[in-house]
Amino acid sequence: MNLILKRFRDAARKFPQYFLISMSFSLLLAVLNACIPWGIKEFLSKISEKDSYQVIAIGTIFFAVFFFVRILTNMAWYVSLDKFGGKYIEDLTISLESALARTYYDNIEKMQPSIIRNIMYTDVLNVFRTIGHHIPSIIGSFAVMLVSLIVSLFFDVNMTLFICISIGIGLLLSWCSRTVLAKTAGQTNMVLKKHDQWCTQFVDMLPVIQNNSIYNYYAKQTSDNLNQFIRTAVREDTRSIFWNGFVSGYNSLFSIALSAILAIPVAGNSISDLVFFTMIASLILEHSQSVEQLFQQIVKTQISFQNVEQVLLLPEAGGEKIISKINEIKFDHVSFSYPEHGTALNDVCCTLERGDIVRLEGDNGSGKSTFLKLLVRMYPPSEGSIIINDNPIIELDRRNLNKRILYINQEEKCLNETFRYYLETVTDSTIPDQIYNELLKYISLPNDERKIKGNGTSLSVGQRKKLYAMRLFLQFEHADLIILDELTAGLDLDTVEKVYSRLAEMLNRQKKILILVDHSTLKSIPFTKVFHFEEGRLTIK
Repeated sequence: MNLILKRFRDAARKFPQYFLISMSFSLLLAVLNACIPWGIKEFLSKISEKDSYQVIAIGTIFFAVFFFVRILTNMAWYVSLDKFGGKYIEDLTISLESALARTYYDNIEKMQPSIIRNIMYTDVLNVFRTIGHHIPSIIGSFAVMLVSLIVSLFFDVNMTLFICISIGIGLLLSWCSRTVLAKTAGQTNMVLKKHDQWCTQFVDMLPVIQNNSIYNYYAKQTSDNLNQFIRTAVREDTRSIFWNGFVSGYNSLFSIALSAILAIPVAGNSISDLVFFTMIASLILEHSQSVEQLFQQIVKTQISFQNVEQVLLLPEAGGEKIISKINEIKFDHVSFSYPEHGTALNDVCCTLERGDIVRLEGDNGSGKSTFLKLLVRMYPPSEGSIIINDNPIIELDRRNLNKRILYINQEEKCLNETFRYYLETVTDSTIPDQIYNELLKYISLPNDERKIKGNGTSLSVGQRKKLYAMRLFLQFEHADLIILDELTAGLDLDTVEKVYSRLAEMLNRQKKILILVDHSTLKSIPFTKVFHFEEGRLTIK
């Protein structure tokens, strides 16, 4: 609960205006709800005194207007809760995205992307319901109960105490019943899951069952599973009927006792008092039960808050140091191991300097991709260190470093936008019409304003690679380290020649660190080094 309350305080602190508006409506609703029993009491007293149809007509019109105002206030309250909760989950979701964008990718792999997706959707919605509805609703219900008790105390202290004690006992019984039924329901679900797994196994084993004499084995186990389910269901049903009936009976008994007390002369023997205290008791009981139900729903969402907190606390990959240019990169005895796949890099030592044009060679699984992922800081080294301009890479600001590195990998995905909007977004620049049209023509892409779909799956491999080539040309000037992993795979020979010829011209004008993974024969690229990887070890040629 501490984590839930921490998040609620965080939401109230970040968005005080939305919080105060929702609390104001909550208090107003509490007063309006508590006024109903008092208003009816006064209405019935006036009727008893004047015995007039005119009083009935005026009172009825008044209550009609009152209930309409209450409906509008209730609508405004829910709107304010949606806005308050909505602002917070917007802030929370962006914080989650920021935490995921800043951390090492191996932390994401450890948590599993599918689980993270569930956290960002299901768990965030649970947080929204709790922060934006459940907790404010509990506060609102407490306000209704408090105002109702104050109104009741004003008329009769003893009757108010009787109502409080009786409702308190009823809530205790209700809490006990829910606890017992929740445990029984959990047992039933476990039995059902067991039988579901058994049905799956039976279907999977049908070829074996049909060709062997083992059907009786499955029939016996099925019978045992279903008998266990029936026994558990009987136990759940009997407990459910008993406890629901017990709680319902107690509430009925309380209502009868309250009516009987109010009917005796010593208690006033007044119809208006009977209606007033009965409505007060019903109002308090309704909202106390609402508090109990909401509290149990909040308890169930604790795991969602824990999951969200786990993502928010992911360690950040990088520090705060800023560099203006990458001049030198050193791998100092760097090794890396995947948790389930063993060593991928083994004691790698190398230096990359401005002007180096490096070709990476090696079979699949030899360590090339891992080398590049460490270089762009997707993973931290298991051993050794990577140093840029005499600064350990872990001390450099990630956003700053990303601006200095252009990395186009073979699994690159596109944004679901038009070609131009995608390129302007990924390069963080506005592309002049003349340059954009010139590049489209050079690379042979249509200028049809089509929108990319499926993060690039709507395009052919060649079209995607041509877009990546345009990105290379547009970002080349501002990047110090350029990494191209299978950029031209899937392109026709004429386009491959165009891409690398233009790249070679650009390299002649500006010194960069270029790393290329490409199985094509690249006569136009003047390599200065070849890095050959084999079983995680690096040999420099």
